[in-house]
Amino acid sequence: MRRTTISLLMTAAMLAACSAEAPPEATDDAPVVLKGGQWALTKTYTAYKSAMTATPEDAAKIGTKTETSICLPVAADGKADPNALAGDDGTDCKYKETYMSNGRFVGALACKAGAGTSELQIEGSYKADSLTFAVNTAKTVGGNTALSTSYSLAGKRTGECKPG
Repeated sequence: MRRTTISLLMTAAMLAACSAEAPPEATDDAPVVLKGGQWALTKTYTAYKSAMTATPEDAAKIGTKTETSICLPVAADGKADPNALAGDDGTDCKYKETYMSNGRFVGALACKAGAGTSELQIEGSYKADSLTFAVNTAKTVGGNTALSTSYSLAGKRTGECKPG
């Protein structure tokens, strides 16, 4: 009798375990927020055209890569510092428009560039510690386009900003 009771209890326990619902899968509903800090960036030119016509020197720049390390501040609203994003494409940059949601970024920057201006159209994706953007630039002087470029910008956060 004792053996039958133990067998029944074990069977009941196994049936209870089988019928129990599996715990819900963890979901990550937290918003994706770009994290400020030191970033390693790689810029690869996909198009480069100075003045009104492309030159052999311009064509030679297509496919070239430049690597740099920058301190990329990120504001409380999640937007990266526009001057840091523009790099050597402009100074005193301001966002004209921005869309950021779930790791997707679409934005336009207006900057000063020497005696003229520079406009950047940026589109891509980001995570807290990485980004991949397609950037199109147009530098104008006196109302005329002096330089237009397109490049991919890939970045990886490497830590906190270096002092200095």
